[in-house]
Amino acid sequence: MITVKKIKSLKESTRFRKYVVILNELEEILKNDQDNNLIYYNSILSEIRQELNLPLECRNLANQEMNLRNISNLKFSIQKFLNIEPSEWDFTAPLDREKSSFKLGISMFLEDIRSPFNLGSLIRTGECFSVSKIYISENSTSPDHDRAKRTSMGCTELVDWEIKKLTDIEGPFFALELGGTPIDEFNFPQKGTVIIGSEELGVSPEALKIADNSLGRVTIPLTGSKSSLNVTNASAILLQRWHEKLLKS
Repeated sequence: MITVKKIKSLKESTRFRKYVVILNELEEILKNDQDNNLIYYNSILSEIRQELNLPLECRNLANQEMNLRNISNLKFSIQKFLNIEPSEWDFTAPLDREKSSFKLGISMFLEDIRSPFNLGSLIRTGECFSVSKIYISENSTSPDHDRAKRTSMGCTELVDWEIKKLTDIEGPFFALELGGTPIDEFNFPQKGTVIIGSEELGVSPEALKIADNSLGRVTIPLTGSKSSLNVTNASAILLQRWHEKLLKS
């Protein structure tokens, strides 16, 4: 932990960037309700209040109550002033690390998902809707990738996942793909596996054949000119509908 004296000795641009790092540490402490001595962080806030070359907004935020939202706003305000673009994995949220015993008959097969961000998001989404299992193709990125783990908000530790071939998984199957039954008309099974295709190419012909020989395809009707959803957004819509049906049955 860098001392306040040392921080004062840094050149201004370096000092301002150091404030961002320290505020990020403080965020984590507040999120996790850690019983830390906050005297040091109060001293840092006092220094920020005296930084006349920081925008008034930053100095005013440093003068507010030390709570999670105010500290987050202060960090973002300094980042904005420094033209530092936050990355997606910089955003974290409190997470109950205890694996839930409540599972539904929902399984996912993630086929050739290349982006660690998308994979982490899909795992996080699956955890929210109580999936029982997430299967991941061999050509997908690994859930152990740092960005996947960060984006999942820790859900890689809460969801049962396995790298496996589709042909080694027990059905029934259906695919989330164009040209299928509209989602409002689709008969979701009590237990089954939805095939989610790659970001660029969608579901492979081989996987589509397996789905077509089982429960078929489900499609989300779109009316925009682009008519294209991110794989995570599309999966979230589907999982919410499936989840809702199972809870009602």
